[in-house]
Amino acid sequence: MSTSEGRNPAIELLNQRFLRLMTKEGRQKALSFVPRSSDVIVATPMKYGTTWMQQIMHQLRSGGDMTFKDIEEVVPWVELAHDVGQDLDAEHKYQPRCFKTHAEYEARPKGGKYIVVYREPCASFYSLFKFFEGNHFQRGQITLDEFVKNMLLTSNEHMHLYYFHHLLSWWPRRNHPSVLFLLYEDMLDDLESAVRAVASFMRIDDEASITNAVRMSTFDFMKQVRNQPRIKLSE
Repeated sequence: MSTSEGRNPAIELLNQRFLRLMTKEGRQKALSFVPRSSDVIVATPMKYGTTWMQQIMHQLRSGGDMTFKDIEEVVPWVELAHDVGQDLDAEHKYQPRCFKTHAEYEARPKGGKYIVVYREPCASFYSLFKFFEGNHFQRGQITLDEFVKNMLLTSNEHMHLYYFHHLLSWWPRRNHPSVLFLLYEDMLDDLESAVRAVASFMRIDDEASITNAVRMSTFDFMKQVRNQPRIKLSE
């Protein structure tokens, strides 16, 4: 269904829901956050392997901690942290401190180190569409074409959804020493090499932690523990 101007009203509703995702105070806290030079921040578009990278980062630094119910309890989302009661300046149980953001380069929390993951866009667009369908709008309300055109390929209030703006903002910094640039498909093909690259970037050289992180960052492992009580796993 579309309006007389050809705009699907469900798109407008989705935009409004995004505007309510975080409070004004929460946005201000995120904008004022100054990371430490040792902080590591995964800065990817949505559905580009963000949770996967959070898992890798946390397993590397913790040596196998799975006591959390949600990964964002231990690797906070910068823009939502204040609204869920997290203090961005607090110490983390494990070092280095790790965070996530979907911000483009210009809006990033300035001062830390950044891991940027990119994925083949058609696959990521479809993955994001399926994630939103049923969660943020009813099946059939918005087509895939409408979603991609209005939410991913158009500059709007939600710049972290605007794929090409995000890519163009980070791409020139891909070889900067404070930025690690990885491809989702390469991670699928060779997870161990990706984990070792992240470990080196985080200055973690403990072989047992690296081996454990590889094992605990496979999709099979993450699916198995998704609905199980969290415990510290070590071998």
